[in-house]
Amino acid sequence: MDQLEDLWRVGVISPGRRARFLTDLRSLIDLGLEGAPIAVLLAWNTEVTMGEDKLESEYQALWRRLGDPIDLPGLEAKDVWPFATEYLEHAQTVSEKGVKSTNKRFRQLLENSTEGLVKDLRQDPKARLGPHRFAPYQVLHHWRKAAVRIAHTFGSEPIREG
Repeated sequence: MDQLEDLWRVGVISPGRRARFLTDLRSLIDLGLEGAPIAVLLAWNTEVTMGEDKLESEYQALWRRLGDPIDLPGLEAKDVWPFATEYLEHAQTVSEKGVKSTNKRFRQLLENSTEGLVKDLRQDPKARLGPHRFAPYQVLHHWRKAAVRIAHTFGSEPIREG
């Protein structure tokens, strides 16, 4: 679940709706996930630190069930292409046979744009988590932009999603 900081932004969600959402989330953890090999991951904007503190102080019943928080590191420049290739490999396995040659060409064009994408990430203040790390969400955003640009280079040839 992403952007939990919105639960405490004034005028976004009422206190009653926030309490109901957190109660439902706690119930999901207690009842719906019992014995399931599923982890609950909560995320909030790296610029907003109040989410964790507010959740711990205002809704301890849920906080206790979540366990210890961890900080996931950002992606390094060397990880940007492997991040995309994992998705592309999955998409390739579910693609129709007739689309596979287009997917292969598309993938090659994407891979060739990795260096420029990393340069764009370094210039994007929202993407940088430090001198050599990038927020995975922003990496995905930049890959989407690159994919759209590449798709336009295919001209009128349709590119079907895998």
